[in-house]
Amino acid sequence: MKKLDFNDLKYIAAALPEEVKMYKYAGDFEGEIACIDEWLKRDIPLCQKKRLEFEKLFAEGLMSDYTTDDEKLLVKLKEHFKEADMETVNELVRFGDVDFILRDGKRMYQNGALSNILNMHGAYLNSKFSPEKTSSLNRDEEFEINSRIMKERGSRAFRYEIEHTVYIDGCENMTGKKIRVWLPFPVRCETQSDIRLLYSSHDVKINDKVMGSAYIETEFVPSDRYTVRFSYVNRAVYHEPDMSLTCIEQPDFYTNEQLPHIQFTPFIRMLSQEIVGDEKNALEKARKIYDWITFNVRYSYLRDYLYIDNIPQFVALNRYGDCGAMSLLFITLCRCVGIPAKWQSGNSARPTGMGSHDWCMFYVAPFGWLYCDPSYGVGAVRNNNEAKRLYYFGNLDPFRCVTCDDFQIDFEPSKNYIRMDPYDNQNGEVEFEDLNVFFDKFRYEKKVISGKEIENL
Repeated sequence: MKKLDFNDLKYIAAALPEEVKMYKYAGDFEGEIACIDEWLKRDIPLCQKKRLEFEKLFAEGLMSDYTTDDEKLLVKLKEHFKEADMETVNELVRFGDVDFILRDGKRMYQNGALSNILNMHGAYLNSKFSPEKTSSLNRDEEFEINSRIMKERGSRAFRYEIEHTVYIDGCENMTGKKIRVWLPFPVRCETQSDIRLLYSSHDVKINDKVMGSAYIETEFVPSDRYTVRFSYVNRAVYHEPDMSLTCIEQPDFYTNEQLPHIQFTPFIRMLSQEIVGDEKNALEKARKIYDWITFNVRYSYLRDYLYIDNIPQFVALNRYGDCGAMSLLFITLCRCVGIPAKWQSGNSARPTGMGSHDWCMFYVAPFGWLYCDPSYGVGAVRNNNEAKRLYYFGNLDPFRCVTCDDFQIDFEPSKNYIRMDPYDNQNGEVEFEDLNVFFDKFRYEKKVISGKEIENL
């Protein structure tokens, strides 16, 4: 695989030749790759060459990630619901939030699509085929307890001990070669402090600023696993800003575009103006944007971010996305109307477990940085919990592990090959000197060893 410079990500925003797009939108990825190879032989501008190199990478990735057709999906679905048929599959697609691509005229789903379908539409499928089953995913009770404590105390804090591990699969032929591993690590930010490395399986270099990582470089042994264990304190502060106190003059930092994703396309400009209208109050404008997203976007897992040209526009046009995609849409719309906004990500971390999660921040004077979790707001709408939806405009909970305090930041040291997720680091990245390691060649495990509340912090 060709080595790609991290700073070249901006070229994903460049346009493709019509000939290449015809193959792409016809779902003929083999034809698209052959067409790109012919274009790369020509004397073309550097920006076009870089864009075509990325597009070839995307086409190859989609070919390997999307191999499940309607029939295969139905077979998997029938393992859970025996009475499901092809009309069930068509019905799920008509809901509008099942991600698929067209390949040679056929719908093809990401190989893990079933888990997303069960997560998104499990309650509906249960009501249709197994009405005796009930969902156990409702966290409204946890929210009620946390929001009450946050409002009473003004803040809430937990000390966590967490372990991240990466296992390499199917690379025995690389034995003895240099391997480079970037494991997630908590960053120092407004909500996190007292970060301690407790254990590492190998010599490690820690970066706990902006883009957190625990970097390991060693000779590869197939039986090795790469592990770090760390502790930190996460403290969430409760905010209830008074709309009437919003300053007329607002700062202009974090209001710029950041290609390829945070860009003010004509559609984004029109949508942002339609949402905020003639509103002048910055806090009210941000709330209008949050309202639009939470009432108009459905939660759904997406393909890897590496394979999406413009994530915020994808969400706004298709009306579905995951936590990071919704956050990027909020950030982009806010910046487009002059409200500073930035990214945070890492994991949701509870004493009972953890999982990848993204959210965002926005700045309104005189209140400073406030927090926003659009995907939790969307979930609250789905569960008819308006109090919860309102809470996550301005506030977070202390059940977080922040490993990225900004979007699209390079590693230290930098990765030679393109990162599988170039925009944050939640699960780890791996490469050899002469080979990039994709997600299908390594497994990750992350677990909460302990999570204890600190009442006097």
